[in-house]
Formats: sequence, C-alpha cells, structure tokens
Amino acid sequence: NAESEVPEMQITQLINLIHDINDRHAAELNVVGLGEITVGRDKNAHIAPGTQFPWHELAKNGIGKHVSIPDGTSAECHININDKSDAVKDAQEKLIEHGYGIEATGIFDKKTEHCLKVFTDRYIPGHEHCWSDATEYVIGGLLGEVNKEEEHIDAALGHDDL
Repeated sequence: NAESEVPEMQITQLINLIHDINDRHAAELNVVGLGEITVGRDKNAHIAPGTQFPWHELAKNGIGKHVSIPDGTSAECHININDKSDAVKDAQEKLIEHGYGIEATGIFDKKTEHCLKVFTDRYIPGHEHCWSDATEYVIGGLLGEVNKEEEHIDAALGHDDL
C-alpha cells in the first residue's frame, strides 16, 4: 500500500530500468508520482507511490530531484488554510511554476492546500502541510533559485518528466 516501505531490491530494479530506458533512447527521464501529475484536478485522491517511497535514492542515482533541508531551517507554518495575502500568491506562483494546476489567487483555498499536501508528501515527508521556511527552501532548490552547492540538491537537472 502507499504507506509501506518499498523493498530495496525493487528500488534497485527501478533505477536500473530507468537507466536502461535512458540509455536505449538517448533520453534523461525524470520520474514523478501519480499525485503530482493529477494534482489540482477535481476529486484527486492519489498519493502514489506513497509517503514511504525513497525519492532521495533515485536522485542519488541521477533520477529526479531531492533537496535536503539544512539543520536549523524552520518548519513553523507561515501560511495556512484560509489565509489571504501576497505571500499566499507568491507560494501559489511557485507551486504553479513547479507544475501544479492551481491559480494564483492569493487565497489559501482547498486546492492550494491539496497541492501543498502533495508537494510536502513528495519532497518533505513528515512535514506539516503548510508553507514554512523549509517548504520555501525546498521549492526554491527545485526551481533553481538557490546555488546547488548551498542547497544540498541531489538531482538530475534539466530532464523531461516521465
């Protein structure tokens, strides 16, 4: 199920398969979760492959992106459901730039909440589903807004999504 750990052998086989596809087709494909593709759509309940999926292992092997949050980065929520502000609009614009299908209205509505839940489950497992310094740090790293060496980014950057 989506809450179970993925066996190491399965991840190794997945990494090998993706590298094989990339080699055979002279491509560099990124892998995203189903929830990321369907986020923003009505009645989206997908969280596949789940919160236990080891995305960082794929990133270490040149597949996808992973941003490690430095110690001391605050996880305190700055933006929450029903907030209305320019900060909400800025957060929404970053989620949109990342590829999520929402509108930048400046209102932290249910769709924004859902996008943020999908984002945090994917990139910051165990993090509260709100906008914090940690969220800002991770999305900034994914969007290339911060120096790679500073960001602790394990990534295969510049790849098309699969």
